[in-house]
Amino acid sequence: MRYLYVMVSRTDTGFARLIRRFTGCYYNHAAISFDCDLRQLYSFARRAYDLPLSACLTRESPLMYTRGQGDAQIVLYRLPVPDERFIAARRTVQMMLRDGGYIYNVWSVFTYPLTRGLPAYKAQTCSEFTAGILRVAGLRLDRPDCRYHPEDFTHLLEGLEVYRGSLAAYCGENRRLDGDPEYLRRHSLLQIAGCSLRTLACAADRSLFERPSGLPDVTGQYFAHTHR
Repeated sequence: MRYLYVMVSRTDTGFARLIRRFTGCYYNHAAISFDCDLRQLYSFARRAYDLPLSACLTRESPLMYTRGQGDAQIVLYRLPVPDERFIAARRTVQMMLRDGGYIYNVWSVFTYPLTRGLPAYKAQTCSEFTAGILRVAGLRLDRPDCRYHPEDFTHLLEGLEVYRGSLAAYCGENRRLDGDPEYLRRHSLLQIAGCSLRTLACAADRSLFERPSGLPDVTGQYFAHTHR
């Protein structure tokens, strides 16, 4: 038996506040970790601090939540997982990282008040990804992955909570480890506009004209979305 960690967080960015407004929830982000120290987390998130829409499956570190100096409020859950399911979950993440073709499902977020989530080809939100990995890990879910938002995990994983409070306090000295220096690099307004427009166009194309794909499993097949 091994442990999979789910971290739900409330971060202090403009896009985070937008997500909370759309969902009406206190928390705005969810991530997966395979170690209790949270030295490395996995989620769909921005690649650079000032490029909120240019997001993909990312190896996160506490540095990316705190920008090296601030803090974030988190809830951490520890889920016991059979060895084979733990390995399958980790391999699924590795396959997606190697693929490099996954993007942020931005239209699912923007239309959430009306649609309650939209599936798209190789496009995920942080919650959609977290739900998918939990499904791979053997957790039974009662709705499609795209229907979840971060706060849902506080109810779904109730009873598995191991920490609630400051991310900086939890990580201590580890919060600066394994951070990507590119995350804090500043971009020009032209670069920000260009990246944002490309992301919106690509996400729209995948939402409208491509068949939703779900997550890859370790055999190369796909976990299908269950549409209702």
